[in-house]
This record gives sequence, structure tokens and C-alpha cells, in this order.
Amino acid sequence: MDQVRYVLAHGYMDFYLNYKSLIPYVIVFLATFFEYFVMFFLATMPSKKESKWIIIIYLLVSVTSIGMGQRGSAVLAIIFVVSYYFIRNGINPGEKPWIGKKGIFTLLLSIPVLVSSLFLISYVRAEKDVDIDDSANLAIGFFYQQGVSVNVLGYAKEFENILPEGKIYSAGKVVDFFNHNTISQLFFNTEPVKPQTTEHALNDHTLHATLTYLGSPSLYFSGGGYGGCYIADLWVDFGLFGVIVGSLIYGICLANIRKWCRKSFWGAAVGLMMYTNIIFAPRANFIDFIYVFVPFTAIIVFSIVFFVKNKFVYNNE
Repeated sequence: MDQVRYVLAHGYMDFYLNYKSLIPYVIVFLATFFEYFVMFFLATMPSKKESKWIIIIYLLVSVTSIGMGQRGSAVLAIIFVVSYYFIRNGINPGEKPWIGKKGIFTLLLSIPVLVSSLFLISYVRAEKDVDIDDSANLAIGFFYQQGVSVNVLGYAKEFENILPEGKIYSAGKVVDFFNHNTISQLFFNTEPVKPQTTEHALNDHTLHATLTYLGSPSLYFSGGGYGGCYIADLWVDFGLFGVIVGSLIYGICLANIRKWCRKSFWGAAVGLMMYTNIIFAPRANFIDFIYVFVPFTAIIVFSIVFFVKNKFVYNNE
């Protein structure tokens, strides 16, 4: 809500340049635990009744991001919940399916409204005028926007000879984390990541920042960006072979998530955490599905759950 407040007061683009949280850091840090704990809870395969309010809170928190012009979190949360319902239809569904024919029909009817609303949001955040009465154009426009990843690939090809050397874009987030995290800053005198700067575009391992900087410096320095694409990351690093191998890795993971959910609690937790990052990969970084386990937040949460789970099992025995 603090971020929404800032965007409403200063604009969507300014958020990426000048936003500073007014919330105490300890609260912000604890808030980063939220999604991890939601995934761990759902990995226990709770009943539909037990999970109802947790899922509602998860969706409300995610949908709030629309207020600051970010559509991705809301869309991914909705896709994740729907997918989880279908997974539970085949894994410990309980007395009746988690989502039945009526639910599927309602879902199909809501898609045009949803995509039109998301397209409208993109115009509002860019402060453009749009004809809200023409719902057909809104829906078509949304799907047209989802094709902008091809532009990322085009820029990657166009600038392939002038991209900074020695970068590993397909693992960029992990590399940048180790280069800029708090421990690195403390012991190796490194600096935190500085988004929308020349240093970030040329020295870090973030392809979408580099491409935006090279293709449209004015957009980059005003807080905008072309967005990412896992195919571009892999192609720049390893060529077509890398794209094929990376896509196979994604496919294997997606094909086995249901099996992991059926096999064990830890397998379900890992699979659920990977899922949204894989399905968003055409608009994001390749390594995101692994990076979710890298930050200090993930290490802390996994340690807490491991301790509590073992203690609980020990007491039961």
C-alpha cells in the first residue's frame, strides 16, 4: 500500500527511480516471507476449507500491486491459484473436486474481462487515453502487448556485437546477488545494485537493462524498460543450443511438478515455488525459477520450516 501511495502521487515510471519505503525495514523484511510461507502451507495439501482464507489473502495481496501499475504479480497469482486447484483435483482432492465444470465455465467467461482490464491498466499507468467502450480492442490490445518479447529478441540480435563481454545473463540474478548482497558489501566493499544507471546496464548481468540502455537511453533513465525474456538470456549466452536445453529444463520441471506434489512435502514446496517463475519466463529471466531459493529470505524461511517440521514430527513420535 505504501508503494501504491507513491505511484498515485508521483507516477508509475518515477517509482523505479526515486521510491523509498516509509515502512520500517524490519516490517518490509518480514513481509518478504509471506509468499514463501503461503507456498509451504499449500504444500501440506490442506483441505479446501482450510486453505480458503490463506488463498484469499494471497490473492488480495497480489492484486493490490495493480494499484501501482504492476500487472504481473496479480496475473501470476491468479494463474497459480487456478493451477493449484487443478493439481489438487488429481492429488488428495477430498470429498469433491477443487474446481468443477461450473468453476471452469465461470473462469472461461471471466477471461475477456480480465485481459481487457489488464490492457486498460497499461494505458492508465502510461497516462494515455483509451476508449474503454471498445472492449474488443482492449482484449485484442492485451494479447498484442504480450508479443513484445519478440522485440527483446530483436534487440538482442541487433546489439549482439556491442553487448558487454564476460557477462552471464542466463544466471544474471544469481551472479548479481552474490556481487551486491549485504555480506558482499560488508566484506568486499561492493555496492548495492543501482537500477536505471549506466553502471547497472553495463557492469551487471541484467540483459533487459542493457538492451533498454542501448536501444532507448531516454526510456531507461526515465525508469522504463523493455522487459526480459528467457529465450534472449539463453540465446545471448549459448546460442540456439542454450535455448533448446533451457526450454527442456523448463519442460521437465513442469511435467514433474504434479509428481513432486504427490511424492513429498518438500517436493511440493519446491515445485510450487518454481511454477510461477517458469510460466512467466517468456517475460522474465531464465534463472528466476532457481533464484527464488537464493535470497537470504528463502534460506531463513526454509530453515524455520525445517526446524518446526522436525520438531513437530519428533513430538508426535
